[in-house]
Amino acid sequence: MRIVFANGTHKWGGVKTWTLSVAEGLIGQGHQVLILARPGTFLHQARALGCATAAISFGPDYNPAAILRIVRLLRCWQPDVLCGNVGKDLRTAGIAARLLGIPVIHRIGLAGDVRPGLASWLDAHILRPHLVAPCQEVLDGVQMQVPTLRRCPGSVIRTGKKRVPHPPKGRTPIPRLVSASQLTPDKDHATALQALRLLRRRGLAFHYDVYGTGPLAPTLAQLTSHLGIADAVTWHGFVADVPQRLLGADIFLLPSTSEGLPNALLEAMAAGLVCIARDVGGIKEVWPQTAKHLLLPPQSQPEDIAQAVADLIHLPPEEFDHLRRAFWESCPSWDTMIHEMETLCMHRGGIL
Repeated sequence: MRIVFANGTHKWGGVKTWTLSVAEGLIGQGHQVLILARPGTFLHQARALGCATAAISFGPDYNPAAILRIVRLLRCWQPDVLCGNVGKDLRTAGIAARLLGIPVIHRIGLAGDVRPGLASWLDAHILRPHLVAPCQEVLDGVQMQVPTLRRCPGSVIRTGKKRVPHPPKGRTPIPRLVSASQLTPDKDHATALQALRLLRRRGLAFHYDVYGTGPLAPTLAQLTSHLGIADAVTWHGFVADVPQRLLGADIFLLPSTSEGLPNALLEAMAAGLVCIARDVGGIKEVWPQTAKHLLLPPQSQPEDIAQAVADLIHLPPEEFDHLRRAFWESCPSWDTMIHEMETLCMHRGGIL
């Protein structure tokens, strides 16, 4: 098959990581993949995986120039199916695909990414996409919020990860905590930092590594200094090898107030980290039953996160290792994700 992925986003988020992961798997199954995106790191990494790429300036929704250029690209490349994520992908590359009779898949990471209105009505009636969500919570949410999309078929394909061969054992002498996400308000790093100040007041040692960039970077750095924990926090910014960086950590913190099925959480689970998160989005769909006490209520406060971390620090080593394995085993399979995406693409492309 020949499969196109279109991504019009500026920042690096979970959907770009998902796209590269799926593209790698599909190429491994013998399919050809073309990625349309803005110039930059994302396309460089796509080329390194063996994808064909094309740099696109998407412009506004329904941009005639962008649509015409993509029509020419698709007519030359002759794909069987196109997969887009955000509205801009659909309203440029998606329109181009439908003009050529190419079926469209709409991958939705968060229910809030799609809003009711004329644009979503046009998406449903003109593009007739097949909706794909990483968890049932997102699929149900988007169909509830945008009733017009109920006429579109939908599937849940959980984001899968390549797990390390075996979960690690033990803890580092100074417990290493880690977060990996964009530095935006909904990720709520501020609450995690306030929790760490409480740990320090208890006399507990730790180090907190934060991977990611975003508009709150300066504010969060200032807050770290204000809380008196700057010596125990390292801001790494954007890194391309987050899964490798996670291997040296013990505890993953996800204080987000809004999520779908977060890519960063799954990477932490695949690396065998013990995780602490708020119960938002579809997180509970993959959370191990033996660690329910670490899935905190959505309105949890710094004191709640601090207590959860302190309990893990004081946990006997064998019990901590048991939790590591529970998270590792609960991580969805990468092979299953690739198989399900391949099957969907083949169905949409009329091959099955």
